[in-house]
Amino acid sequence: EYFQGPLTDPFLFIRPGTVDTILSDALGLMSASHASGAHYYYSVAEMGYLQRFVEAHPDRLDSLRAVGQDLRIVGGGITSPDSLLPPGEAFIRDYLVGKTWVDAMLGLAIRQAWVPDDFGHDPQLPIVLEAMGFEGVGFGRVPGVARATQSLGFTPPDPGSIAAALLRHGSDFVWRAADGSAVVAHWMPGGYCQGDFNLGGTPGHESLDRLARLIATDGNASRTPYIFIPIGCDFSRPRADLLDLVAAWNAGGYARTGVWAVAATFDHYVQLLAAHRATLPVRRFDPTPYWTGFYATRPLLKTMHLRATYALLAAETFGALADGAERRDADAWRARVQARTAAIHAGWAALVPGNHHDFITGTALDSVYEDEQLPRLAEALVTGEAERTRALDEIVSAVRPRARDEAGTVVVFNPLGFARRGLVEAPGGPTRRDEQASAEGGRLFLARVPSLGYATEDRARTRRGVVGRASLTVQPDGSAVMLENQHLRATLRQDSGWGIVSLVDKHTGREVIRSGEVGNALVVYADDGGLYRFGSEMEGCRLAPRLGAVGGGVARVLESGPLRARFVADTTVDGRPFRKEYQLVVGEPYLRMISTGSAAVGTSVMVHFPLAGPIDRLIHGTPYHWDRKRPERAGELTFEATHDFLVPEFRGRARMAVFHAGVPAWAVRRDGLVVGALWRNAPQERCDFYGAQGSDAHEVAV
Repeated sequence: EYFQGPLTDPFLFIRPGTVDTILSDALGLMSASHASGAHYYYSVAEMGYLQRFVEAHPDRLDSLRAVGQDLRIVGGGITSPDSLLPPGEAFIRDYLVGKTWVDAMLGLAIRQAWVPDDFGHDPQLPIVLEAMGFEGVGFGRVPGVARATQSLGFTPPDPGSIAAALLRHGSDFVWRAADGSAVVAHWMPGGYCQGDFNLGGTPGHESLDRLARLIATDGNASRTPYIFIPIGCDFSRPRADLLDLVAAWNAGGYARTGVWAVAATFDHYVQLLAAHRATLPVRRFDPTPYWTGFYATRPLLKTMHLRATYALLAAETFGALADGAERRDADAWRARVQARTAAIHAGWAALVPGNHHDFITGTALDSVYEDEQLPRLAEALVTGEAERTRALDEIVSAVRPRARDEAGTVVVFNPLGFARRGLVEAPGGPTRRDEQASAEGGRLFLARVPSLGYATEDRARTRRGVVGRASLTVQPDGSAVMLENQHLRATLRQDSGWGIVSLVDKHTGREVIRSGEVGNALVVYADDGGLYRFGSEMEGCRLAPRLGAVGGGVARVLESGPLRARFVADTTVDGRPFRKEYQLVVGEPYLRMISTGSAAVGTSVMVHFPLAGPIDRLIHGTPYHWDRKRPERAGELTFEATHDFLVPEFRGRARMAVFHAGVPAWAVRRDGLVVGALWRNAPQERCDFYGAQGSDAHEVAV
């Protein structure tokens, strides 16, 4: 059974026909047939719902345990997570939190992943699936069946598409990632609702005839002796007549077709496929782009989710260090460790529902977005930050001052898995020549800190003299600003909306921005799409730039060096206000940019970087690895779900690099234009209806 909806909605859980009723029916069918030998197998994908069922009916836990392997866990995460947008660690924690509950309550094995409704999949997904011990994965949406009727199998895939190739060459294969990791993969040609929609509501000759058609369709795509026909659409009650339907088919259909039917689960199916793994084709498989608008829909969800993930990871790292600081009282130490572990686990439990393919994607109704999703992420973020702060405070309190009269000790922390050198801001004004005052009233200094560790200020400090200085110069008339350090020089102009008119790599002398054009330019696009798709992804709809006026407004120099230069300015694009901030830190070979704004209804706001030369390849991060893509591989603006970085190249040499957090929608054109989607407010697809509609008026800094 596959559920899709808010985990915390009591109406969704208890009303007739939804989760409570569905799982009660399934338990009754499994229990009734378990002793008879004609087993009624049933599988559950999302542990969040099964967990709530047990909490609501603790008296039924023994009955769930009694049916043993008749209940299969296929998937096993708290949700059915999206694989393109969540950070890799958050994706893993979804399954870890789910498995922790399954191990404690049911003791059932989890062998297969189940992501039937994700809107595309990470090409490197086998890396994390194999690492977590999964044998196989089942999915439904791939390029070529993007229209609603295609995804349900009612109309054929687009000619020449990945879906058409799978139908022709086989829906079962070994999916291999770039690092060699591999899992058995099965694509469902008619989607995960195929059996529900095609078999009819009542048993009889009509159902048997429909089953024969499904066997013919899916059988043509099978390259082993086995065919899988899924039954278990969103919130579908289990078929009480399923075993009767199977028996009726075998009584007549087997003689005609040679196909013997078994009521079983996807777990059974993949174990059968495993016996034929050596004969299955091995594919490097890229099931994108399916839809891409959701990469940028409701960016506040993406940024909050990422911040909460980082906070919880840091809480774990520094919590482990803090646990070793004071161990003289064993009982008190054990209680403290248990309390910290429980609090951090509660934070992950609050966060991982955010991985759901209708959560982090931004594809929920406004009421769900505002009243459930944002508060849930806020809860996870508050928990993570509180536990991180508690661990840092405990470590700092255990650091002994060098001298008795020392007023206080500043400790610098690094939660990353590699040593880091960078700028630190501490309270109070500068007290040394190698410090700088921050715009917020603190003091800045350079420090180097070991990986996953900390250092006191005196040990962390680095000498500024070896790395030069950062500077900021304003033209006398205030119309242009130049930020410069030893690596780069950036020139911004007011009449270009405070965009970048020049960006020079000082090591090569090369100009990065195309002559006469503007980088970090905000461009409003008319977007006929909705929560799921950009307008350009549907025939008859569009995604096109609007020729609105661009103006540079009030600007302020926040800091002018020598450690950091900061500049902030207001701008308007197509009549809509935005704010841009630039930061250049001494020793860093990149310019930091923060843009704040939102999109008007029916638009998406993009950022443009027109580069000084063509692009023939894009390298970008994924949740677990990296990938290589051709520009414009599915249209002039083919957005990719990038993680952490993207590097446009030409003939093997980088044109530039963009490092980002929480803004995963980027596209590159062959002519050298790099485009990022920062904000969207496209309520409903106009050319192919699908799913929810909603809006987003939140102002977000990205």
